[in-house]
Amino acid sequence: MKYILACVILGANLVMHNLHSQDLILLINGKEIPALVEKEDSTWIYYTPLSKARFIEKTAVKEIRKTEMELRNGQVLPYVFLIDSFDHQSPYVYYRELKKPAILSKEKVFHVRTRNVEPFSPYEDSISITEKERVIYHQDTLDRRYELSEYEMRCWAMGRRSARKYYHSPLSTLGGALTGFGGGMFNLFVAPLPATIFTAVNGAIRPKVGKTGKEDEPFLKEEFFIEGYRMQAGKKKLFNSLMGAVPALVVGVLVNYYLIK
Repeated sequence: MKYILACVILGANLVMHNLHSQDLILLINGKEIPALVEKEDSTWIYYTPLSKARFIEKTAVKEIRKTEMELRNGQVLPYVFLIDSFDHQSPYVYYRELKKPAILSKEKVFHVRTRNVEPFSPYEDSISITEKERVIYHQDTLDRRYELSEYEMRCWAMGRRSARKYYHSPLSTLGGALTGFGGGMFNLFVAPLPATIFTAVNGAIRPKVGKTGKEDEPFLKEEFFIEGYRMQAGKKKLFNSLMGAVPALVVGVLVNYYLIK
């Protein structure tokens, strides 16, 4: 009941445009959530998540504000301007649409980064951006989940974030698909065996730190960044193996049953 009431209140606030500026929530597991944080208490963060990036031609936009854009035809749209993607030379303006209000436990959050931008025309030579970070995570040596210091947890979260964003393992998908399809061509009872063996062996080989971003440079030599990256990359390898193996296994079984036999 409290969750429903919170969402109703937050939804009403959105209608009245009582919105904060663009926020980026970084979870301890490295996941980033583009959002508008409405409020928070000792336990929860109340926010509106933002959709995937979209774009509109600059020629259609008159003015960009914190949480809305005014088009040249006079229409005002509740879009959130995507600061990181703005390029004065580009013919496009990138933005995100508002999704349904949600709540998030603060135990899962490392920090909230807030970025403000003053209203401007997309044809201006420069834009004024102010940024502020609010760390939510607090060390608690009595709780194993929070025994790391703030800096150590920052390294860990940034490592997992970097792997989520930059690490790819197409060979895991390909290997899963080949072993899954090959297994499907065998007897039905042993069909999953090749893919299972491949997934287990592939998952046991921990990946090294691969591609990273500029924002990761201060942490590249930190132990917790490396461990966080390798852990998240390993999860992606396992997921890719399964995504390749399961559909291919089904296809192999069907081919074997209907076309060969």
